[in-house]
Amino acid sequence: MTQLPEQAAWRHFARLRRTLPTAQMLHEFRQTVGVGGLRAINQHLVGRLLRRTDLQPHTVALMDATDLPAACSGFKKNSGNYTTAHAALGGRTLKSGQSRWFVGYKKHTLRLWLPTGHPAVTLVPLVSWLTPGNVAEGGLLRPSLHGCRRHLGWWPGIVVADMGYAVGQHDTLFGILPLARRVAQRLLRQVRPWIEPAQSFEKNQLGLGQMFFNSLRLTWQLGLWTDSAVLLRTMV
Repeated sequence: MTQLPEQAAWRHFARLRRTLPTAQMLHEFRQTVGVGGLRAINQHLVGRLLRRTDLQPHTVALMDATDLPAACSGFKKNSGNYTTAHAALGGRTLKSGQSRWFVGYKKHTLRLWLPTGHPAVTLVPLVSWLTPGNVAEGGLLRPSLHGCRRHLGWWPGIVVADMGYAVGQHDTLFGILPLARRVAQRLLRQVRPWIEPAQSFEKNQLGLGQMFFNSLRLTWQLGLWTDSAVLLRTMV
């Protein structure tokens, strides 16, 4: 919203003339539409995008999570929970200068590697889940794929993800590639590194990393809003 006054092309695309939305207007819109409404909007945008794209049989998608620390000041004395609603202690990838743990939420997103005519890599969010920070990744891959099948009539032929998204007893059903195989190594080397730029775009360019998260519901809505922005940007 802070960039709209400087972005004439975005204002034209959104059919905004002289009046720009205020924070109160966006809050009222968020309360009216809700999480279900935002997911329906994104499913509609993804469907339109896929219909105009020549998808190949072995289209590649990536699945990963990014941590979203909550605005939290400690525990509630009466319940033992964190002051931020439904936040939980979660672990993240160890990086220099960062704590191994954080209190908050995670955004798990299945992104499609979209074939385009320009050299830039385009990752389109297909399905996102916003969870407390301690929710394991293993239970989110299958619902993501079945969500694609149910709402889009299609799912990606190949999914690249870390071992946290292993599908357990259903490994043979999905046909996991042995890591030593040349195809698996090529996917990990050439495809997987693009997940970091995609998450960085959401957190830095779209401001998700600077948001004030005080509930899981708000985190869901803001996370789905970032997906909407990425979809609209791709369509433009």
